[in-house]
Amino acid sequence: MFDITQKFIFTGDGMSGTAVKNTTTSLDYKVTTENTYLSGAELIWDSATFGDYVTFEIIDIDNVLGYGENVVLSQYIKKWYLSPDNNQKEVASPYAGLISKDTYIRVKYTNTSVNTDQLIAVNIYLHTVR
Repeated sequence: MFDITQKFIFTGDGMSGTAVKNTTTSLDYKVTTENTYLSGAELIWDSATFGDYVTFEIIDIDNVLGYGENVVLSQYIKKWYLSPDNNQKEVASPYAGLISKDTYIRVKYTNTSVNTDQLIAVNIYLHTVR
């Protein structure tokens, strides 16, 4: 029997930044290899305000696919609220989706606080086909 897990190598990576108070901040991760799949991410934040949320998109910033610059190719998560009582959350899919080389995984953090910037980190679950 064929086991698909033997064809994948886990190639996880991460990114971090500061979500400015009372605005939406984007973190972009460029996919630089062919045959890269995304199955989710782990979000880590400093101290969320009730109402803070994230959005996950696949975006073609550089028009490598020919649809135009900054075209959103897919929205994996439309809105995922973050708990003020916790500072870590896994967002994972039971399957992995292929991400085109030279496109970007964009995580948008909406910080609803009017007083405090938010430190955020994202561990991305990436897999590459052997």
